[in-house]
Amino acid sequence: MKIVGDGEYRAGEAYVKLDGDKLIIGDRYTSRELIVSRGTEVEVRPVEPLHVPKNLTENLLIRLEKPLYTVEPMMTWVKAPYELEVRLNGSSIAYLSPTRVKYYLYGDVVEGVLCRYHETGVYDGEPGDTDGEALIRLLVTRVSKPMEYLLIPLENISVWEDDGKVYYNPILIEASGDELIIKVVDRDPHKITLYEVPVLGEEYEEKWRYRI
Repeated sequence: MKIVGDGEYRAGEAYVKLDGDKLIIGDRYTSRELIVSRGTEVEVRPVEPLHVPKNLTENLLIRLEKPLYTVEPMMTWVKAPYELEVRLNGSSIAYLSPTRVKYYLYGDVVEGVLCRYHETGVYDGEPGDTDGEALIRLLVTRVSKPMEYLLIPLENISVWEDDGKVYYNPILIEASGDELIIKVVDRDPHKITLYEVPVLGEEYEEKWRYRI
């Protein structure tokens, strides 16, 4: 989204306001006021949650409020965190978080993985209320035991805004024994059918594998 002239953009706890020559930005962790020349183009766009309060990890751990289990292909939705990048005339000046930032060590203290942490429900249909959260379409071939945690590497993820909502790439999940295989699908989440899920598993390469 671009703000030219007086205007305001809000998402969750993050806000960007342009009032004359004053640009006011902030979230739970920061608040800044800058003086900008009139006509400055302010762009606010969603990005991966990697920068607030600082870049500590490139992994996202999502805890499902109700564990997921299926022996046949299924599709569902979950919510995830994202951040807002603020750009002035094409140059990045700040990152803001619409939600509270949490971290979690997945695994033991020696070989575990530090992750950005988020809890979410599991939704059959696309949620309508998403203020401050992004949406991920999960494509599941099968899960051999209840899945409570979803571990996603963010380095290959795209995040974008469409019609007022923020989306991630669809995530395809395959079970291999006690491990889950994660694949990032480069498709519009609204244009994937249930019958395509097994075929997509063969089309995309593995991005991450971890033990349930």
